[in-house]
Amino acid sequence: MRASSLHAKNGVGSRPEAGSRPSLRSDAARRWRRRLGVACRLIGARIALFLLVTVLAFAILRAMPADPVLITLAERNLPATPEAVAVLTRHFGLDRPIPEQYARWLVRFLSGDWSVSLRTDLPVRAEISARAPLSLAIGGGGLAVAILLAVPLGFAASARPRGLADRLSRLLAVAAQAVPVFWVGLMLLWLLGVHLRLFQPYGSDGATRLLLSV
Repeated sequence: MRASSLHAKNGVGSRPEAGSRPSLRSDAARRWRRRLGVACRLIGARIALFLLVTVLAFAILRAMPADPVLITLAERNLPATPEAVAVLTRHFGLDRPIPEQYARWLVRFLSGDWSVSLRTDLPVRAEISARAPLSLAIGGGGLAVAILLAVPLGFAASARPRGLADRLSRLLAVAAQAVPVFWVGLMLLWLLGVHLRLFQPYGSDGATRLLLSV
């Protein structure tokens, strides 16, 4: 009897109160609402930033003194007659108010209609899609090379502070920030392709081109 009374007093073996479960559910609901609010604020901030950047870029392009219609006619060796200027102006939609131009561009951009290139007369989306695999391969290859070199070097430098690996990692970090990347690329191209003749700098296969780009 005494042990059972002590257990009852200390709450051991007793069931949770009836109001505890609703309170736990309410706490979980508040946490989810808080997370949802944070996510909505982040998404709203990203959308606002996107709109701000696009509006500024659109305004800067429209404020430039160069006329895209005249540039297009000059690149195609066409005379800038008033009729040709009027036709291209209507074709580009430059005769409409600037807010309407931005709204039309935004709707077409979000729908995937990125128009055609003024230089090649090909769809911009098709040209980006054709070049995206190589760009992704170059970026992924560079990241892979950096990870393969940085992780072992970092472990070795942390294992022996002020050792050879530590000094080498610091030297590479300073050199990467101080030396221009294009100069390093040209020097590696001359050393490996011209001096050592390990590969052909021009006219190589796809794997060699990718290695050179990385």
